[in-house]
Amino acid sequence: MSDIIQIRRDTLALWMSVNPTLASGEIGYESDTANFKVGDGILDWNSLPYMAVLGAQGATGLQGMPGYQGIQGETGIQGQTGVQGQTGVQGFTGIQGITGIQGLTGLGTQGVTGPSNFNVPTTDASFNRVSQPFQVISALSSTTIDWANGNQVNLAMDNSITTLTLSNPRDGEHYLVKTTQDASVGGKTIAWPVGILWKGGSPPVLTASIGAKDAITLVYDGTEYIADASLDFF
Repeated sequence: MSDIIQIRRDTLALWMSVNPTLASGEIGYESDTANFKVGDGILDWNSLPYMAVLGAQGATGLQGMPGYQGIQGETGIQGQTGVQGQTGVQGFTGIQGITGIQGLTGLGTQGVTGPSNFNVPTTDASFNRVSQPFQVISALSSTTIDWANGNQVNLAMDNSITTLTLSNPRDGEHYLVKTTQDASVGGKTIAWPVGILWKGGSPPVLTASIGAKDAITLVYDGTEYIADASLDFF
C-alpha cells in the first residue's frame, strides 16, 4: 500500500488566528483561498509571504479589424436671404429764390470819340451791383465757405478751423470774411488754404480776445487770391 503525504492545511481565518511558525521548508495551505506559504523556521504565518506559481504567459490575441467609419451627415439647408428694405422717399426740391431787381441804366454823356488808332480794352458794360446780406457760418474744425451763396461772410469762431475750403470763386470778384471770437474763451485760429497771397507774405493771426472782430479781404484773379487783413475791431 502506497504512503499518503498530506500538507498542513486550514482556512485563512484559522491560520491567521493561530499564527504558527512553520518549520523551514514546511508548506501551509489555505483551503478556502488556494494560496500557500513555505516556512523558514523563523517568521510566523502572518509575517510569511505567499508563494505564487506563475503560469506561462499566453500568446497575444489577434488585433481586431478597425470599425467602419460612419456616414457623413448631409449639409444643412442654407437660410433664405433677408428681404431688402425699401428705398426712402426723396425729399422735396427747395423753392428757388426770387431774382433780384436789375439796376437802372446809367445816363452818362457819351465820351468824345478817340483817335482811330487807339485800342480800347473790352470790359463789362454793366457796373450795377445788388447788395448782398452776409452769410452766417459757425466755424467747425472743417469749414467750407461757398462764394456762390454770397461774397460776404460773418464767421462765428466757435471752434478753431484746421481745414478751410473756399469754393466757387469768380474771376475778378472781391470777398470779405469777418471773424468774431466766441464770448466765453476766445483764442480760436484759422489754418488758411494754399493759393492765397498775403500782404507781408504771411497769413494773419486772429485777435485772440473774447468777442474780438477781424476783417479779411480777398480778391480772386482766376488763379489765386490776393488778401489783406484788418485786425482787432471793437
